[in-house]
Amino acid sequence: MRDRLELSCIHSFLKANKPILGICRGMQMLNVAFGGTLTQHLPTAHLHLAPGEEIFHGVRTEGFMKKLYGRNLTVNSSHHQGVDRIGRGLIPAAWASDGVVEAFYHERLPIIGVQFHPERMERGDAIFALFLKSC
Repeated sequence: MRDRLELSCIHSFLKANKPILGICRGMQMLNVAFGGTLTQHLPTAHLHLAPGEEIFHGVRTEGFMKKLYGRNLTVNSSHHQGVDRIGRGLIPAAWASDGVVEAFYHERLPIIGVQFHPERMERGDAIFALFLKSC
């Protein structure tokens, strides 16, 4: 039920041409909404998830992420699923060392997805500022 509700919300926002910022599961749902797939359990999940605590790891950036944070960034991580096949029109903008996509944007729509939690990061406000600007 939750998946159907979230996909319905995404499609409603797309139809209304509203900006979308997907965080963690939200990024995964955006990928699915654009026809992408997910890896249900990453073979390297131990690099992204530790029960009861937050993990931090580096990512390599491009596109909007590189403009906001430079070529490399340390992000928090708390997930065992990830983007497998990227959805139509979505462009990866950050990758973990194991190749997991950690951020993307849409080639022409005001859509951003991040796998990490910028609301819990010291410099995470830059993503929110970018999103609010698109609003």
